Amino acid sequence: MTDLDEIEVVHHDMTRMFTILGKGSRNHLYLDETNVFTLGHAQAHGIDLVEGYFKQYYDLLVRLKTGIIFVDIPPDISWERRQHRYVQRHWDLKDEERQQILERHKTYLERLYPALLAIYDRLDFPKVKIDGMLRPEDTFRAAKQMFCHLQDEV
Repeated sequence: MTDLDEIEVVHHDMTRMFTILGKGSRNHLYLDETNVFTLGHAQAHGIDLVEGYFKQYYDLLVRLKTGIIFVDIPPDISWERRQHRYVQRHWDLKDEERQQILERHKTYLERLYPALLAIYDRLDFPKVKIDGMLRPEDTFRAAKQMFCHLQDEV
């Protein structure tokens, strides 16, 4: 990802939020997989957008009466769960080239994790952290319960 790619993602997020806020109704439910955590992904790519965009994200998320559900998965577990997908994605490469790319993906996850945690820690509205090391069906069940709980809080 380039700086421009990352900024484009940030602006796309904010455009969606402004669109919802512009509708005037508070009866909207806004779900987004990454949103402010996009900044952590950019940082893991070596592009620091956190200080430039965190306050803008934060202010919009407060206006949207946001609650955050963060599935906490350490990089080694994340890698273990994703590695087969990356191998499939690069099936046509020579073994050495595939290994280099796989190592880059793994290193990216290791850089990403602390960046995501740092953003989570800065957020000061209803939030919950779910243990992502649970079995996927248990993680989903916990997320569903927390979603209902956060809906009552926000």
